[in-house]
Amino acid sequence: MNHKKIVKTLLITQGGSLVGSRMTSIAIGIWLFQSTGKASYLLLIPFFNEIPALLFGHLTGVLLDKWRKKTALIIGDVGQAIGSVVLLISVLTVGFNPVVLYVVVAIQGIFSALQTVAADATTSILVENEYLDKINAYKEMLFPIASFLGPALTGVLYPFIGLIGIMFVDLTTFVIAVTVVYILDFDGIEEMRSVSVITETSIITHREKNEFIQSLKLGYGYFKKNTGILYLVIYIGIVNILLNGPLELIIPYALSLTGDERFVSLLMSMMGMATFFGSLILSLGKHSGKRISRILILFSITGIMMIFFGISRTKLALMGTLFFVMLPLPMTNALFKSLLQNSVPVKIQGRVFSIAYQIAYGLAPISFIIVGPLVDSWFEPLLLSSSNHWLDVVFGHNQGAGMGTVLSFAGGLIILTTIVASVIKKLRGLEKS
Repeated sequence: MNHKKIVKTLLITQGGSLVGSRMTSIAIGIWLFQSTGKASYLLLIPFFNEIPALLFGHLTGVLLDKWRKKTALIIGDVGQAIGSVVLLISVLTVGFNPVVLYVVVAIQGIFSALQTVAADATTSILVENEYLDKINAYKEMLFPIASFLGPALTGVLYPFIGLIGIMFVDLTTFVIAVTVVYILDFDGIEEMRSVSVITETSIITHREKNEFIQSLKLGYGYFKKNTGILYLVIYIGIVNILLNGPLELIIPYALSLTGDERFVSLLMSMMGMATFFGSLILSLGKHSGKRISRILILFSITGIMMIFFGISRTKLALMGTLFFVMLPLPMTNALFKSLLQNSVPVKIQGRVFSIAYQIAYGLAPISFIIVGPLVDSWFEPLLLSSSNHWLDVVFGHNQGAGMGTVLSFAGGLIILTTIVASVIKKLRGLEKS
């Protein structure tokens, strides 16, 4: 089987597995609330799912570089599937146990982090540089597709087969994904690419073969020797911190302004459409090599549109500005991964990718901790109290004005961060890679 067919097959099975996982998460949410009547159990699931990977995800990179990518992909899928089996057995035997649930999702978070890095490293082996943007765009497209199909299929099937049936569907997608990866033959390609890049870096030493700590240090050493990549990762991380918390304000912000629950649902659906079209646009475009320039331009568009979203008051303005806030994000994500895949030697991609993802994506929860109190304790009371002159003129003097202020200020900070990044020569120098 040639490279293109292998990549397409992996994308299809990964997409199916992603839909299955999305179905299970929704079904668990429904079942939990119906069984306990408490939302707190549900809100803790993403916390326990993300924290272990945030703390220990870089350690999985060492293991990934010691294993074949095929092995890592299988272990990542099997680890998540075993967690689902344990949870299923728990539900069937003793009913809901929050301890079991949180332990399972925490372990699945580790295996998911391993699987994600392994999938991106595998892409760099199978795909030539000029096609990386297209393939990564296809991968980004899987998330909005799963976000649409997962809830739709769960809504149809849950009344008939319940949580247990949905989990069996999820396990079936896992089995299919693992079987396909096991059957596919890309070990020879991996060996060839690994040998061809072994001389590309002087930081690979014999000590990494036997020393775990030395091997881990090697991953951090890459960033010390390649500061342009480090600056890019830090820039992406800062932008994601500025994005994630404010974007969680969309529901209360839109609801405060319109009081229309159906419009809010429509707005959330439109966000998924925007990310889908963003991925589609990148997948249809031709490789230009100017990834850094495109990342800077696309994040600037997101920042500008966040400013306008924060001062929007009509439904049409809210929908239009939010669409263009979200449209660039899957493109920047795909371009970022393409640049890493093309720059980092295959032998150390597990370590470098896992560290890069922890900084670029893993620090985003900091934003949630900051934005909530910032809105509730400061900006909303400030804008609803006495007149604040220019703030009132720009953001209004009504419910939701404080949230709009935070959204717009976050957009402004994204633009400022992008301007700073654009003048860093070593970051711009990556354009030649």
